[in-house]
Amino acid sequence: MAITIPDYDAIVIGGGFSGIRMLWKFQRLGLTARCFDAGSEIGGTWWCNRYPGCRTDREAWVYALRFLPELLEEWDFTERYPSQEEIQWYLRLVVDRYDLRRNIKFRAIVVSAHYGDCDNLWSIRTKDGSMATSRYFLPATGITSTPKEPSFPGLRRSKGRCTQRRPGQSMRSTLKTLESAWSAQEEVKKNFGVTSDIAKKRSDMSSKMVGRGCYNFQLGTFDDSFMDPDANAATANFIRHKIRSIVREPETAEALCQAYLFGARRPPCADRYYETFNRCHVYC
Repeated sequence: MAITIPDYDAIVIGGGFSGIRMLWKFQRLGLTARCFDAGSEIGGTWWCNRYPGCRTDREAWVYALRFLPELLEEWDFTERYPSQEEIQWYLRLVVDRYDLRRNIKFRAIVVSAHYGDCDNLWSIRTKDGSMATSRYFLPATGITSTPKEPSFPGLRRSKGRCTQRRPGQSMRSTLKTLESAWSAQEEVKKNFGVTSDIAKKRSDMSSKMVGRGCYNFQLGTFDDSFMDPDANAATANFIRHKIRSIVREPETAEALCQAYLFGARRPPCADRYYETFNRCHVYC
């Protein structure tokens, strides 16, 4: 039986962090790879989301590609929470530094991927009708590039404006510039997988946790806030109290208070978000 030779050793979907990392790895292994991306530039999520003020909600060191130690000497983020533009610049540097761009096909929307039991190959078809085969298939499409419409009955028949927004539990980001993004790693990494500086008692929770910014509050309050209903309620009530103490109009403050459990949704991070609602031209 004749052996079918694939077009590529591997096909990757998505030109974001994961897709770029895979292309780099295949290059190091001496394998051929092709990446299809629906956008017109690399970045994935960070290319799709280019609205004013877009930035990360995790510290800069989280976004450093650790498998490229030589880049740590060539690049340094300038802010604790890098902007979308800075993330984009960083990924462009990686792609061009390692000559990965030639393996990426932009404006290519993948519509199907089928595995053949007879030849043990993947067949990938794009929207323009092109076909490509590979031995390995790695979708790196992410989870935040395509909005998901809720399945409310009659939603598509509605001709009015639809927002379906619920109040979020916005955390302070304490945005600041960095002398070195990697020094920030030493400052905050103990709360992200190494050790955890967690308040063991509810009386220990204070504005200090909020002041540290971002996920330090979420991961640095009660060690049982995600398991014990009373601890979770205390954390959620602390946030509501902070909102009511900041927003001067009581009705607006209540509209901004979340009704769901703390941690049920990923909290957005921003500076002076609630203070904005004290302005005369801002409405909830």
